[in-house]
Amino acid sequence: MRFVLSFIFLITSSLSFAAHKIPAFTGPDFTGVYQCNGLDMHEGEYKGKVTLKLKKEHSQAQYGSYDFLLEVPGYGKYPGHMAANGLSAAMHFALENQSTHDMTFYSRYLVMVSTPAIWQRMA
Repeated sequence: MRFVLSFIFLITSSLSFAAHKIPAFTGPDFTGVYQCNGLDMHEGEYKGKVTLKLKKEHSQAQYGSYDFLLEVPGYGKYPGHMAANGLSAAMHFALENQSTHDMTFYSRYLVMVSTPAIWQRMA
């Protein structure tokens, strides 16, 4: 009898977990290519291209997960990730090719106070 009750409890518990649905992504989708103007404390002003791609399998409710790529002519590619909560976002990226190593660009954390939508979207 104890075994039967334990089995019923186990099945009931499993079904309640299976019934829980993950909410669909409802936040703004920043997927696109953007022109970026930046200022490095050591290298000065630079221009780059930022490419963002939504990772739907990791995004839910107002939370967005993105593949991030910054390309800066003369320095290289900086792949990384971006996480968004509505219109606020944070990202991490690092230099892909260490042979063009630039200490000031090696690894960056950039926390945005406002939306990536203020970046200039490229055609």
